[in-house]
Amino acid sequence: TFELGEAGVAKQYRSGLASFLCAAYIEKQPILLVGPNAIDIIQAFSAAVTGHKHGRLCCEGSYNNQVIKEIGADGEDIVIINNLLASGWMNRLPEILSQKDIFYVATHPYAEDIQVEPKSLYGFMLPLFTEFFVDKKATGKYYGGYFADDFKAYSAPKGARKDLRVLSKFTLSSLVRNRINSLVTTMHGIYSSTTADEEFLFAVLPIAYASLAINELTEAITDPKKGIAISANLKRDLQYVLGEV
Repeated sequence: TFELGEAGVAKQYRSGLASFLCAAYIEKQPILLVGPNAIDIIQAFSAAVTGHKHGRLCCEGSYNNQVIKEIGADGEDIVIINNLLASGWMNRLPEILSQKDIFYVATHPYAEDIQVEPKSLYGFMLPLFTEFFVDKKATGKYYGGYFADDFKAYSAPKGARKDLRVLSKFTLSSLVRNRINSLVTTMHGIYSSTTADEEFLFAVLPIAYASLAINELTEAITDPKKGIAISANLKRDLQYVLGEV
C-alpha cells in the first residue's frame, strides 16, 4: 500500500489495489494494466514483494520462442510485458503465458485501444485501467521489501467463494467470470476490509469498460435488484464514465 502511494495511486484506492494485485500474484492471474503510471504501479508492486526483482519481456521484432523459454531462469516470478498489443506477439499469447508459476503483467498506455481488442483476449489476461485510481505522477522512489523467513503463503479456506452477480449481465465466457470471482474471493481472504467499491473498481468496471458493456453496467447500478451497489463518492468520481446514475 505504501509503495503504491509512491506510484501515484490515490490514497483512498491504495489498499484495495494492493489487495487486488496481491490476489493476482497469488493466483498467477495475468493482468493487462492500462493507462497512466501503469509501469510505475507494477514496479512499485515488484519492489514491495520481491525487492525490485522482476523480468521484462519486450515484444519487438519477430516472435522468439527461445526468449520465452528463458523466462524465470534468474528466479524472477514477476514479468512485465512491453509492447504486446502493438506487435505480432499477440497471437502467441498462450505460449508466452505457458509458465504457470510466473505473474505476468502487460502494460499499455491508452485505454481506448483496449476496447478494439477481441473479447477473447480476456480469457488470458484481465484488464485493469489506472486512470480510475491514479491522481498524480509517480515518484519512482520505491523502498522494496522481502518475505520474512517465517512467512506463510496464503492458503484459501475451504468453501470460500465470492460470486459477483452483476457479471452475468455482461456477455462474458464462464472462464472469464470464474477468474474474476476467484480473484475477488482471494481479495477478501487476504484483506477482510475489501469493500463493494473496491470489488467494483478493480474487478467489475475494467471488464465492463473493456468489453463495451458500460450501458449494461450503468443499468445494473441504477437497479438495486441487480446485485451491485457503490458509494455516492465513487459514482461522482466515475461520472465521466458512467454518466448520471
